[in-house]
Amino acid sequence: MRQVDFDGQFDMSKIVPVRIGDDVSAPYLFPNPVRDQTYLIINSEENKNWMVEIFDLAGKLIYTETVSLQKGNNTVPISLHEIPPGVYFFRNGVEAIKLLKY
Repeated sequence: MRQVDFDGQFDMSKIVPVRIGDDVSAPYLFPNPVRDQTYLIINSEENKNWMVEIFDLAGKLIYTETVSLQKGNNTVPISLHEIPPGVYFFRNGVEAIKLLKY
């Protein structure tokens, strides 16, 4: 980021890495759009339990599941056959991923 003073001088801030989540990489869902089942693809730095949460457009929690992640790459199946078609959001802490169900 560049900060400019009133006299025109400026300073550049340092670049620092930002971690999303808690000891896990930024997850993604595949396939998306989805018919009945999608897969959460995520990398974890340690064995841990992790909460999967999916919300509708109104912000209502419609799906929640605690999954066990192993250290390393994880592929977690998520069954959505009971959820009607629509637009949903998978939340990972502050970040959200749009999920389309048809």
